Amino acid sequence: MSDQRLLKGALLANAAFSTCSGAASLLFADALGEFLGGIPGSELMGLGVGLLGFAGFVFWLSRRDVVPAALGWGVVAGDVAWVLATVPIVASDALSRGGDWLALGIADVVLLFAILQGVGLWRSRSLTGSAAEATS
Repeated sequence: MSDQRLLKGALLANAAFSTCSGAASLLFADALGEFLGGIPGSELMGLGVGLLGFAGFVFWLSRRDVVPAALGWGVVAGDVAWVLATVPIVASDALSRGGDWLALGIADVVLLFAILQGVGLWRSRSLTGSAAEATS
């Protein structure tokens, strides 16, 4: 059996961060929208619901006995997509200066999760491969 502690810890942290971000987007949609530069609160509420759904899935995944690689890499891909999507949003001047900084800060955190999850998946794969070869 492989050691997935790094992977599960990164997934759990990702779920916690996504829960906080989703809750903030729902609870403070109008104020956050104003801070970001006039984003409608309804759009942030939709984002909040999506983040809470993502957080629930990632939490569930982190609690599994063994994290399936395909699902883990799917979370990594989603995190990388979030980071890449941040670039044109910030470059477009659609957000306020504070909104740009907030978006970039969030992207940094999400990138860190993607890296840690990717390393955790890679280590898990390597350990699983070694164990499989040893029993063959």
